[in-house]
Amino acid sequence: MKISCKNSLVILGIIAATAFITVQFSGPSATAAQDDDMGQMMALASPGAHHEYLKQWEGNWKLTTKWRMSADMPWDETPMKASSKLAMGGRYLIENVSGPEVFPGSGPFEGKSIMGYDNFKKRYFSLWIDSMSTAPMTEYGQIDESGKVLTTEGENLDAMSGKLVQTKSVATIVDEDTRKIQMFGPNEKGEMFQSMEIVYTRQ
Repeated sequence: MKISCKNSLVILGIIAATAFITVQFSGPSATAAQDDDMGQMMALASPGAHHEYLKQWEGNWKLTTKWRMSADMPWDETPMKASSKLAMGGRYLIENVSGPEVFPGSGPFEGKSIMGYDNFKKRYFSLWIDSMSTAPMTEYGQIDESGKVLTTEGENLDAMSGKLVQTKSVATIVDEDTRKIQMFGPNEKGEMFQSMEIVYTRQ
């Protein structure tokens, strides 16, 4: 089959254009873009000072746990214990909590929290699960200027009403051997009240 001079020029033009596109998308600029993407990915994946902050919460703790169902009820108190340790290269603080039966028939209490700092969202987070619920509790927040108070908020299940409600937790470092967590939720009128307080004493 004969190829005309005109067709030959068209074919050469397509080859040249293809070569140009290949260079544009696989040459030095593409490599630089890939390096930038990899650098960003590594930065988002790497633990930093915010994660190091959680190291002071490592250890074995005795817990004094107080809770109530409404602001006008007296506090009930349950002793518990916790073990906390940074895991996965210092990215997450994993805490295991155990204690006696809280309600008749509920069995021994078991809970676990995972805390960390999301480099992408630039916020601390906490995730809590326990043996008395099938719904995890998640909250996000920031540390105050003193570096001692972490306040997190979220939307979580209220088991009494069966609805999602706003929740808030305030974790305060009292000293190197003591910290405190106060938890808040709404009453039947939607007014926030303190529903729980946990004092951690290092063992």
